[in-house]
Amino acid sequence: MKLRYAIAACALLLSHPTFASLSDADDFSEALAMAANTFDKVDQARVLCAEVMPESKRAITILSLKWEDRNREEYRAIWLYSKTAPSWWTSIRSSGSKAFPLGFSALSIEQKRNFCNSFYARVNATNEDFSSKSPRISALLRDYVKKPVGNAIHKEEFGFVIGCVKGRAEQRLNSGAEFDLDATRGQCECFWEHYSANTTPEERSNDKKVFEAPSSAPSEKMLRLTREGQRCFSNQ
Repeated sequence: MKLRYAIAACALLLSHPTFASLSDADDFSEALAMAANTFDKVDQARVLCAEVMPESKRAITILSLKWEDRNREEYRAIWLYSKTAPSWWTSIRSSGSKAFPLGFSALSIEQKRNFCNSFYARVNATNEDFSSKSPRISALLRDYVKKPVGNAIHKEEFGFVIGCVKGRAEQRLNSGAEFDLDATRGQCECFWEHYSANTTPEERSNDKKVFEAPSSAPSEKMLRLTREGQRCFSNQ
């Protein structure tokens, strides 16, 4: 058992960006899988590092959100593809979900903190962005997003949920309030489900224009749906 944990810890350290860079992809399928695994590991690092460095949880969340925002088009590609093939995303997460936490758990507290400090220093310096670290992956995924792929409502959903999460994050983090990124993602998806189920594409297009032009007056229906949607955020 100890040997297994030691091997896992060694693999984690050797796979750290300081020691090895992410290889670039040869085709779209490979780019998609490699990018999805990277997003999953970055998400795991956020949770694990916040646990071992609770005093830095807010900073870790902010850096994670900034990384996600800078890599939004790659994220969009993964999102759109996963909507057309839900089982693909499940298999991606299940195949790599245990190795990273297992290796991390085998490290000493000092090693964990060193890993987290090093990783987020690189994130802050944009060294972990796909465009600089894996330009081939970035190009393949960005090309995919430009194509007329997926259902139009899935594209709407991505923009809505990402915008919702970003807005809630800015509101709560700027006010010094507690912010749970994972819970907020679920809440924003809940809000989208209620909103999209009760509106037409035309209504949502008009509502988007109102959001983009604060001087415009929202419709009564938009105000009602917004009030009803607040139930999704009742625990914050």
